Amino acid sequence: MGEAASRRAVIGALAAVAAGVTVGAFGSASTHARPPAVAADFKLLRHGTPPSAAVQRRLRDLLRTPPGTENDTCRLSLDYSAARATELPGGLRLWVIPGRNGSCNAISERGFFQSAGCGGNASLVERGIEGYRQSGSQWQITGLVPDGSHVTLRLASGASIPAPVNADNAYVVVRPVTDPVVKTTISGPHATITTISPRG
Repeated sequence: MGEAASRRAVIGALAAVAAGVTVGAFGSASTHARPPAVAADFKLLRHGTPPSAAVQRRLRDLLRTPPGTENDTCRLSLDYSAARATELPGGLRLWVIPGRNGSCNAISERGFFQSAGCGGNASLVERGIEGYRQSGSQWQITGLVPDGSHVTLRLASGASIPAPVNADNAYVVVRPVTDPVVKTTISGPHATITTISPRG
C-alpha cells in the first residue's frame, strides 16, 4: 500500500469512528446500536441479563419474515442483544425485542417459543403489548404496559376487573371462553387507551 493510499485508509477509519461506526480487521463496518428509545418507558428493558447467543438465534428464527412484509425485522433494526424477558405464572416468559424503527415481542412456555408479533415504537410506548391465546376452554391474555400504567379488563358479562401486573409491569389473565375479555383499558403516563379484544 502506497503512502497516499495508507493516508486515505487512516482518514477513512477516523471518519468512521467519528460517525459511531467500528471498522473490523477486514474493513467491514458495523453500526453500534444505541440503547433503544423505548427503554425509557419499560424498566424491563433497562435491567436484566442479555439473552444467550442461542436464545438470540431462536428469537431471530421466530421473527424471520420475508423482506418487505409488515413485520420485516430487518427494517425494524431489532437489537437482539437488548431483548429481555419477564416471568409470568404458568411457566410463561414474555420477551421484548426492541428496535430502532419498531419492536417485537414473543411468548415462550417452558423453553418453547410459541408466538410473536411486531409493531411501531410509538404504539408500544402508548399501549404496550397484549396477546390472546386459547387453550381448551380458556382464553389466556398476556401483556406488558409502560411503567406507571394500570390495566382494567372489561368482561363479556359487563364486569370489570383489574389486571395485576408484576414487577416488570407485565400480566397474564386467564378467562373462560364463556366470559372473555372484550375490552382492555390501559391508563398510562402518556395516554389512556381502550382496545377491543379480538376474542370478545
